[in-house]
Amino acid sequence: MTEHVRVRGLDNLQRTMGNLADDLDDLADTSAAAADILVGSAQGYAPRRTGRLRGSIEAKSTRTGATVTAGVGIVSPYPAVHEYGSRRRHITGSHYMRKAAESKERAVVNEYEQSVDKSVRQVKGA
Repeated sequence: MTEHVRVRGLDNLQRTMGNLADDLDDLADTSAAAADILVGSAQGYAPRRTGRLRGSIEAKSTRTGATVTAGVGIVSPYPAVHEYGSRRRHITGSHYMRKAAESKERAVVNEYEQSVDKSVRQVKGA
């Protein structure tokens, strides 16, 4: 004897689960928002001698994510030297990017959590 099971709302569940998969595959907006959070913090921690390094810190977003960069287009002072230091130049690293990431870690995680939670709430069954 064969019993048949009918699942009500299966098509709706499949459609909304597909939407969830698409949302989780494309977190570019969330990554851009997270990068913006880090930019402000990194600018606050950056060395302030001329302000050029601070002014060079920016977020760059792409379809696959976002990055925070410093020093693009400036010759001196070198962003990596200020971050990590230089024995040869007797410069102690300030670790401004690391401090920014550590100080805003919870805010960045919250940004992703909210985005994922919003997407998950869209899943519907029957």
